[in-house]
Order: sequence, then C-alpha cells, then structure tokens
Amino acid sequence: MKNKWFLSVATVSVCILTLLAMDCAQPAAAPTPAPAPKPVNWLLVSTGTAQSSQTKTFKELAKVVSERTKGMLTLDVRISAEMGFQGPELLQLYEKGAMHIGQIDGGYYLGDEPLLSMDSLPFLGTIDKYPDKVRAIHPYFESVLDKRNIKTLAVWIMPSQLWENKEIKTIDDFKGRKIRVMAAPTAEFFQNLGASAVPMDAPDLYQALSTGVVTGTVFSVTGGKAFGIHEVTKYLYVSPPISGIFVGMVINKNSFNSLSADVQKILVDTAREYERKFLDGFIIVPPALIKSMTKVTVINNLDTQLVQQMTQKGAYKVWDSWLAKYPNTKPALDAVLSAVGMKR
Repeated sequence: MKNKWFLSVATVSVCILTLLAMDCAQPAAAPTPAPAPKPVNWLLVSTGTAQSSQTKTFKELAKVVSERTKGMLTLDVRISAEMGFQGPELLQLYEKGAMHIGQIDGGYYLGDEPLLSMDSLPFLGTIDKYPDKVRAIHPYFESVLDKRNIKTLAVWIMPSQLWENKEIKTIDDFKGRKIRVMAAPTAEFFQNLGASAVPMDAPDLYQALSTGVVTGTVFSVTGGKAFGIHEVTKYLYVSPPISGIFVGMVINKNSFNSLSADVQKILVDTAREYERKFLDGFIIVPPALIKSMTKVTVINNLDTQLVQQMTQKGAYKVWDSWLAKYPNTKPALDAVLSAVGMKR
C-alpha cells in the first residue's frame, strides 16, 4: 500500500515536471511593436502677403522639410490675414498650441514682451550689419519665447526706411518735415530732430503724401513699392534703416516635442539654413525693383557725419527713454549695439 502511494506521488511529480519543462521550452511571447509614427500635417502661418519674399521662402522651406522627412512632416503655408489673424493674437495662439508653427512679428508685443519690440528703436545699425544684429538678438529673442512654451527656429529683421519729398543733407533739413510713423520710439526720434511725427495707417498714406498732409514716411522698400509710395515721394534712404521689426519662425514646444527626434532635427537644421534667406529677402533690394521706381532717387547710404549727428541728437535720447521704461532689455540692447559697432 505504501509502495503504491509512493508510485502515485512519483508519477504525479514526473507529470508536473514534464509539463513545466514543456512550458519552459515554449518561445517567449514577442513584445508588442510600437506603433509606427504617423505623418503630421500642420498649417504654417506667414504674416506676409501671398507674394511677399517671406511667404515665398516659407513655401520653399516647407517643400524641403517635406522632402527631407519623406512626408512625415508637411507644412501648408497660409497667410495670417486670410485666416482672420492680424498679428497681435498669434503669440498667444502659439503659446497655447492653438497654432503649431509659423511667424511672429515682434513689433506687436511691446506691452507683453518689450524685448521683442526693441527694433522699433531708431538707428540700430546699417543694412550691412543686419546679419550681425540677428546673431546678437537671437539668444535673447529665444529666451523670451522659451518662457512662453514657444521654441524659436529662426530670426530675421524687417527694416523700415525713410521715404521723403525733400533731400536730406544736413540735420537742419528735418525741420518742418511731417513724417508718418507707426511706433512711439520712431516718433520721438523725429521730434528730437525737429520734424513732426504723424501716426497714419498705410492705406491713407498715398493720398496724404500726394496732398502734403505728410512729407515723408517710414516704410519698408518692398512695402513702399506695393503701396505706391515711390510715386508720391522723391527720395528713398536705404541705409541705415530708421527702425525695424524683429521676426521669428516659431513652434509650440509641445508640438515640437510630439515629433520624432529625426524629424525635429531636420526641422531645426532646415530653419537655420533658411534664416539668412529670410533676412536677405528684406535687406537685398532687387535691382529690378529699383529700376521700376523711376520717380524716386534711391540713396543707399546717408552721409556718415549726418548719421552720427542724427544718432547723437535723435537716437540717444530714445534709447535712454526706452531703458528707463524697460531696464531688463539692457543686456540685449548692449549686445545689439556692440554687434553693429555702435555705443550708447
């Protein structure tokens, strides 16, 4: 009886061991593969017109990004005005992720982020120094937006030049001039030089210049041509620009982080490649454009001594007023002035 019990237990044990051995011999279940990345399609917002150099550059960049990512990131370039956006609201849209990627014009955000509007200050460098100016402002621009959950991909500048009906040869030639401006620092600058500063929207400018309501305007070269300013002014002073607007190509950081590492790198590297092309679209005036403006005399560079006088009499006070209001922007302003070879 005892032997039978022993044999039964032994038999059961052998069976259990056999089953365990059979189970162990089975291959381990393969891990569930990670889902394949899905292609991403986003709107890319340009604040320019459909025919502007920056919109064309955005479209070229978008095509290159799509090719390099093999269609994993495609960007559909849209015009902000056609989407119902005028500009000021874009900062919050990128910050919240309501818009993924696109352009931001710093001039709109004086009340929110003064540093982004710092290029409204007059006479911050000649045209040939603008690449150096971009390199100087880039880390400060990036730092400001980083706090708002926005990553900076590229930075450039839109300069605004002086168009006038009177040739400016001396500092006294500004007396009695009535010059249309948009930014308070620019208005203060011309007032320091003895001119009157007149705020005015662009659509009213042609008529105002035709009738003498204003004698000149601060406007970009391409923008001035688009609004027909060359038909109702006699002189265009290209460099130094009176003021400018810092511009960035930006992306919501959550959106950026949702991309795969290789797509992130392609996007960052491509934007860096195109940063200079965005800038050149504003600082290189096409010869054909100059040739088409037959009624206006284009003066590429103001007299060096006159620029020095305008800076000392007009710009220094504006810079100091700015720093009194926005002292936190001093490191950025000092970096820009150093980059363009100027002192405060």
